[in-house]
Amino acid sequence: MTTVGGKCFVLEMGCSILMRKLIAVYSAMLLFIATDYASARSEFFKRSEDISIRFEIEDRKLGNYIKSYFNIITTFHESNVSAGGLANLIILESEGLVANGVLDGEKVRSFGLSDEVVTELQSSDTWASGCGTYLYVNNSGYIASSITIIDGSTPFHVKVNCSVVGVGKSFGLSLSTTPESTQYYLMYALIYALASRACGTDPLYRSCVESELSGFISDFSAVFGMQ
Repeated sequence: MTTVGGKCFVLEMGCSILMRKLIAVYSAMLLFIATDYASARSEFFKRSEDISIRFEIEDRKLGNYIKSYFNIITTFHESNVSAGGLANLIILESEGLVANGVLDGEKVRSFGLSDEVVTELQSSDTWASGCGTYLYVNNSGYIASSITIIDGSTPFHVKVNCSVVGVGKSFGLSLSTTPESTQYYLMYALIYALASRACGTDPLYRSCVESELSGFISDFSAVFGMQ
């Protein structure tokens, strides 16, 4: 088994509560991985930059959840994280950002994003469910920045799912299909973060991550008596 050290970055109490919840679903997560991992068809992208966060979240409960999850995944990933300055991991949540799957340009601009960025975001079909994550990938195929946008009128459980998938995707995990359970996806994203950390300097990043994931899954399965 791999052990994880480190300290929560934003909200330590919330991090502790969420970690206990994560541990409680280990067995169920393993069942998901055993049945769906091979068919989920993951894509893996390396996060190339140190992370500077900007969270603009009106829903306080959602904000606490996102900060807790972000704390944990950055601990697993061992990211260098700062706040302030030029943000490259942005999460926005407010009513009126998305309507009928269409991004409201004026509302998004009110958060200080440039016309060029807003136009590019509006051209994406990412927002059909009232939320989504847009990645900026550099010429080397690495993620340089990410923006997750969540409309505030979206049902809370959908907002949670969007935020979990958005943070996971911002760290380079992209699935062709999202598991129905947010908890399972969350655990998969954390295991991916461990693999990403181990493969950070490997020139064959994606194949290295696949190998590390298989190893982690095998280890977890052995510990829980699934092998």
